Amino acid sequence: PNLNPNPQPQPSTPQRNAPSRISGTNRVQTALAAWQIGGFSNHSVVIATGRLAPDALAASPLATALDAPLLLSVTRYIETDIVARILAWGIHDVRLIGSNLQFHPQDLARFAAAGVQVRRHAGANRYATAVEVAKETRYQWNLQGMLQNPVFLADGVNFPDALAAGAAAGRLQGVVLLTQGATLPLETHNYLLAISASRQVFAVVVGGPAVQAWSVTPVGNVAVMPVQGSNRYETAGLLADMLQGQSQSAIVASGLNFPDGLAAAPLCAKYRAVLLLTQAAQLPPETRLRLDRLPAGNRSFIMGGTGAVSDTVAWQIRG
Repeated sequence: PNLNPNPQPQPSTPQRNAPSRISGTNRVQTALAAWQIGGFSNHSVVIATGRLAPDALAASPLATALDAPLLLSVTRYIETDIVARILAWGIHDVRLIGSNLQFHPQDLARFAAAGVQVRRHAGANRYATAVEVAKETRYQWNLQGMLQNPVFLADGVNFPDALAAGAAAGRLQGVVLLTQGATLPLETHNYLLAISASRQVFAVVVGGPAVQAWSVTPVGNVAVMPVQGSNRYETAGLLADMLQGQSQSAIVASGLNFPDGLAAAPLCAKYRAVLLLTQAAQLPPETRLRLDRLPAGNRSFIMGGTGAVSDTVAWQIRG
């Protein structure tokens, strides 16, 4: 029998939302979206190429040190959307990373009239560029009284290890230098010698190729901590473990392409977040483990569109 002939409507179960997604129509717009929400100082911006990873890999700690977004450009001249935002938001300090970026001459004239200074940090190759960026990054940290600047050494041939290293370096007031796969290039070797001549330097050697490079060509006055996972997802997770007590949540980006993770790195410092990597259609168990350890792991952000991180993975992140 019906014991409740006049049932009252029951409240519906609240619908949980998937984690917030930071994305645009392409990698350039996704980086601009990160700037929009980042709460940066609006004095500086750092711009790197979004076409090829190498020059950009060392850029994220500099952006963090400048309290600036890391923007990406993919066209012959830096996109008009970026130029317009720089002028509209009163930016006065623009840093270009590498030799392959340029503004249109008309945009440079507009910058000159508005008092915008454009500076370039570049070397003869990706390893020399990383050194030039590291020099400026250390200078910016030191200006802020942060004198202990760990070096994160990662592979400059394949991007994932350096991607995760850049976010961690920014959180720890460090810099990124690159290996040439399992070889320590002369540019990196010589810079490590120079900065360790007067005092010991602490280096985090990230990923299998960099660990191998260091084992073959160590540099004298450098104390080393190797961080090497069984894959890119675990390596990013191990770097996140270093920051576990200082982090609330994560920003999760594709581990299969570099642009979104690059633009996410300065946000990690703003949000006390770690950078974790994922596949597009499946959340790796190594990433799931680190999300579960974070106090607010289920309130993490996703960087990139559904092509980079699917809605299925978004719900897995939400837990």
